Amino acid sequence: MSIICSRVQRLNQALAAPAAARIIALVAVLASLAMLAGCQTDDKAALRTGVATSPDGVPIAFTVSGRGPGVVLVHCWCGNQSFWADAMADLARDHCVLALDLAGHGQSGRAREDFTMDAFAADALAAMDAAGIPRAVVVGHSMGGTVALAMAVRAPDRVQRIVGIDNLHQIERGFSTEQLDAFMAPFRDDFAANVPGFVRAMYPADADSAAVARASDVMAATPPEVGLSAFRNLFAFDLAAAARAYARPLHLLNDTRNPVAVDQWQAHGVDVRLKTMDDVGHFPMFTVPAEFTRLLRETVTEAWGE
Repeated sequence: MSIICSRVQRLNQALAAPAAARIIALVAVLASLAMLAGCQTDDKAALRTGVATSPDGVPIAFTVSGRGPGVVLVHCWCGNQSFWADAMADLARDHCVLALDLAGHGQSGRAREDFTMDAFAADALAAMDAAGIPRAVVVGHSMGGTVALAMAVRAPDRVQRIVGIDNLHQIERGFSTEQLDAFMAPFRDDFAANVPGFVRAMYPADADSAAVARASDVMAATPPEVGLSAFRNLFAFDLAAAARAYARPLHLLNDTRNPVAVDQWQAHGVDVRLKTMDDVGHFPMFTVPAEFTRLLRETVTEAWGE
């Protein structure tokens, strides 16, 4: 409601301006009101699907639901928006929630030569435009957290806060290009055959096979050229520069087995607000859905309240 009041105030100011300035101002204000209205639906629980166009022309599939403060859900490397189904249903009770398929993933287009974090950020911002969400708490799982930081670099006024899910453990990664190349070698040899083992290792040892399959089946089906490019670009992204550009509280929901180097983030002006889950693995939305949904709701509420 405060956002709407702000837009109305700007509209009143525009009406009082000189004629030439009034026309320009009115166009800008009415456009922002139209964007905001896109979040509203008669049925709060209704899911609306759509397709946005990223700046490079790639179509980006998205789903939006609910009314209220904006929340954007960004999936992990080789994932898709289905990973957020439970969280979206819960948050949409009192938020306008957007989930999207990044380029090369899910139902989105893949006609892109290089799948960079900045290009993924442009995908998410284009989906926000199409869904009528002017500003949002951006929730990013795994690689999605880096995409969220890239969004904040690209459009800082549109990112209220970032909530990372089992990611952003440190800024200084501590391995060489040669080590990364060696790690990626099996995926270059046979992507589909090697992804399931990689995914399984990120689950708790006693994880249910169906929970593992919810991630590994989707991820192994990703086009290899997309997965390899995104993986390389994920580790090439300058986290330190992004942290300095973001310079706001960073909320993290992480597994306790992967500690967070809070001092590294603080050195770049980022205050880390950490919540932990014990031995839930890298995909808490599948291993402990009820606990994860509760913590995510709590954290998004805090992030919007800051």
